[in-house]
Amino acid sequence: MTAPFPPPKHASVASPVSLNGHASIELLHASVWLPVFAQAQQISLFAGLAKTLSMGRIARNGGGALYVNPLNGVSLSINEGERVGLVGRNGAGKTTLLKLLAGVHHASSGRVQINGSVASLLEIGGGMDLERTGLQNIEYVTRLLGFDKRERARIRDEIVEFAELGQFIALPVRTYSAGMMTRLSFGLATARPKDILVLDEVIGAGDAFFIEKAGDRIRSLVQQARIMVLATHSADILVNFCNRAVWVDQGVIRADGDPAEVWHLYMNSEPA
Repeated sequence: MTAPFPPPKHASVASPVSLNGHASIELLHASVWLPVFAQAQQISLFAGLAKTLSMGRIARNGGGALYVNPLNGVSLSINEGERVGLVGRNGAGKTTLLKLLAGVHHASSGRVQINGSVASLLEIGGGMDLERTGLQNIEYVTRLLGFDKRERARIRDEIVEFAELGQFIALPVRTYSAGMMTRLSFGLATARPKDILVLDEVIGAGDAFFIEKAGDRIRSLVQQARIMVLATHSADILVNFCNRAVWVDQGVIRADGDPAEVWHLYMNSEPA
C-alpha cells in the first residue's frame, strides 16, 4: 500500500471560525497519514510491521518514506448540544481525531468542516514554559489569546481560584505534581468560552475533587460552548458527562450512540 502523500487535491479542510449560528462538526471520509521519523534500525522494524499489520496502517509513500495511518476514512457528524465521548484502546486513533478537530492535524484526504471556534486541551502542560511560574504562564497564555489588560487580570484571578495551587502559583511549574499541572492547564484551556470544546483524557487525570470541579466547569462551558468532544477510558466520566459515545478502533468508527450501550460493546469486544 502507498501512503497518499502529499495530500491529494480532494482533501478539504474548513478553518474553525466564531459564529452566531449553530455550531457543528462534519467529517466525510477523513483520513490522516503521518510521517514516521525514526533511526535506520527503527525504520527496518516499521518496514517489517508494514508487511504484517492489518488494515494497512503503516505504509510507504512514492519516495519510500514510511507513514502511519491513525485515522482511516472516518465520517462523523456532531451537532450543537452534543457532548461526545470517544472510547477505544490506546493507539485506536482517538487523539488523532481530537487533533484533527482542533486543527493540529489536517486531513490527508476527505473533508473536515468545523463551524465554530475551538478550545482544546490535548496535552497536560502543553504551551506552558516549565521554568516560568504559574502566574507568569497565565499572563503569557492569556496575552497569546488576545485578552486585554483588564480581562487578563480577571481571568488570572479566576484561574488561580479554580486551580487552588496556593503558594505554588508563584513557583516554576516544573515543581508541580501531575494533578497541579492538570488543574492549571485545564483552567487555562477553558479561560475563554468557545463554540467547541475538545479534551483528551484531561478530566480523568485529576483526583476526585478536581473531577467534580472540572465537571461543574465543563457543564457551565458546554452551555456556552455548544459542543464538547472528550476522550476517556472511564465509564463513569462517559456516562456522567456525555450524551453520545463513539468507539474508535484501528482508525475507524466501530459504534456510535448511547454512552452506556457503546461502552458495553467496547468492553465486550476482543482486542485486535
